[in-house]
Amino acid sequence: MAGNINEDGGSNLFNLTNVNGILFFSAVDDGEYGRELWINDNTPGGTETAKDIYEGKGDLNPGFFITANGELFFTVSDSVELWKNDGAEE
Repeated sequence: MAGNINEDGGSNLFNLTNVNGILFFSAVDDGEYGRELWINDNTPGGTETAKDIYEGKGDLNPGFFITANGELFFTVSDSVELWKNDGAEE
């Protein structure tokens, strides 16, 4: 996806964090997802949700980004769990 993630308004990006050349960030609803974890691999069309953890329009609200050993660690709004992502959807 090129351009603005949210075609109807601002994308409202937060927590921009580079992990091994992949940019992770949280962004506002694009009409399909709520606030989710997004990635950009610095290629045309390389911006997408990392994973729709909350199916549909629920807000994940990822926050408190930290990197360690080539992975992104973060929290989500309704959980005390620590999540991680290395850029692969699995």
